Amino acid sequence: LLLLLATPRNSHFLMNLPASAITFLDAFRGCLLPLHIAPQDRSGLTMPIVHCYGFTRDADDPEGDIAKQIEAVIGIRPDGLAVRIVRDVAPSKWQCCATFRVPLQLAFADDATTTTTTT
Repeated sequence: LLLLLATPRNSHFLMNLPASAITFLDAFRGCLLPLHIAPQDRSGLTMPIVHCYGFTRDADDPEGDIAKQIEAVIGIRPDGLAVRIVRDVAPSKWQCCATFRVPLQLAFADDATTTTTTT
């Protein structure tokens, strides 16, 4: 993971197990800390794109529910988060795909850093 994240090309991570993929998003927490990049030098990094599948039963706002699930796991709502409905899987249950870039704040978070939700 570290090697893929450290390369200058665009990397994509496909997390296609909708029943539990969202719960694994915290694996990106602190993933770039071993690179020892100074905070002032991080803004030029091209962060990888994540495509994460999940389920929702929220008929009124399925996209919003997936966004809330992601935010609950990683502690922030990623900038540029896009959620699309992939298909109906059962009555009142949808499979969705969320796409976003790994937030710098998450990738460089350490044990002492707490990501907080911003409104």
